[in-house]
Amino acid sequence: MVNCLVTYALCVVSLNRLLTIIYGQTSFFRTKRGIALCIAVQWLIVITIPLPTFASDIKHCLLTGLVLDYQIYTLIIIVVLPTFFIIIINAIIFARARQLSRIVQPMCADFSRTVKRRRDTYLLKYMFIMFSIFVSGWAPIYIIAVINWTGSAIPHTIQRIITILPILSLLGDMLNLFIYNQELRKYLF
Repeated sequence: MVNCLVTYALCVVSLNRLLTIIYGQTSFFRTKRGIALCIAVQWLIVITIPLPTFASDIKHCLLTGLVLDYQIYTLIIIVVLPTFFIIIINAIIFARARQLSRIVQPMCADFSRTVKRRRDTYLLKYMFIMFSIFVSGWAPIYIIAVINWTGSAIPHTIQRIITILPILSLLGDMLNLFIYNQELRKYLF
């Protein structure tokens, strides 16, 4: 559930950006109520999607880990589904931004809209980088759990080395957030 929180939080933010771009005239997605709705939907998804893994045998889980079917399911819900979702949402947003940039603007066009679009594009690019860092750190563990579900295919030392990747990806995301958040840097320095 914790890993789903991170991945699906990025998915919800991407979806929120898409909805604010498509429905730019509607201010619902910029209000506290809209943000609370997005967070509630994310938590609902995060709580319900991993529930089937709780049906696994606890003795087997404690001794050797999840059964192969549940390992595959975990790989799909944490890596595959969010990756496809974010790629599709970002592709729609970039296509929409490209389509809107081709529209001829009047001479007295509101430049705040172009700044907002540029900021949205930058934010999406930044979120995609964060998601890529997260997936590159966590995907190998879930893939190895599917490949090596019996515990004999991959040497133990290689498994232990790969367990460092999630820590490094978390550190990378934290550094990325620190670099991106200018107000926090100014406050700390």
